[in-house]
Amino acid sequence: GKYIDLTYKQAIMAADNERTTRFWLDFHIKTRNGEEKWLFGASMRIRDGQGKLVRSFGIITDVTEQRRAEIALRESKEKYRLLVENLNDVIFTIDMERHIKYVNSVVTSIFGYTIDELIGRNFDSFVFPDDLPGLLVDWESTIAGSSYSYEFRMLDKEGKIHYVRTSSRPIYEREQIIGLSGVLTDITLQKQLEEQLRQLQKMEAVGILAGGVAHDFNNLLQVIIGYSE
Repeated sequence: GKYIDLTYKQAIMAADNERTTRFWLDFHIKTRNGEEKWLFGASMRIRDGQGKLVRSFGIITDVTEQRRAEIALRESKEKYRLLVENLNDVIFTIDMERHIKYVNSVVTSIFGYTIDELIGRNFDSFVFPDDLPGLLVDWESTIAGSSYSYEFRMLDKEGKIHYVRTSSRPIYEREQIIGLSGVLTDITLQKQLEEQLRQLQKMEAVGILAGGVAHDFNNLLQVIIGYSE
């Protein structure tokens, strides 16, 4: 008795007090050598006409490994959740109709939508209309097994355009593709910097051209002056 935890003892007492005929219980024990075990018990109790217990029988199964696996899985999921929620990129999953099934919280800081506003919505509705045909071609390529990064434009809650890059892979369930999971990165700032660089390069090219023209004109002018003299 001293090796069984209080939860189990209370459950047994409750079964007696409530005149329960059958019950199931997960409970925790500590063995004589100090090892902790999780057990699953199922019990049936037979009572006489006055409700007095006359017989009890049951079965107990050691489910320690199962419980440890469940705890490890729960801890792993929590670590994964913390990792995903602290990324700077959007993590998403969509089904075969391209409805959003999951998205992490960073999406709010980028696009202004809450998670609840996005779940169940069609991904296509957030894509800049001119880029949608090309994205659908990319979708078909990814479903077919290709793995590439795609760049396109999306609209945030206020209608502002964002340049994004996404990489995704098919999700399989029982050897059937049920959707895609991917990472979406906002590259708007990068695109803006690239455009500024292009403009500077154009201005530099114009400056070089103008300098060359001025030099040639100056040479021509010197020749003309020389002839006039």
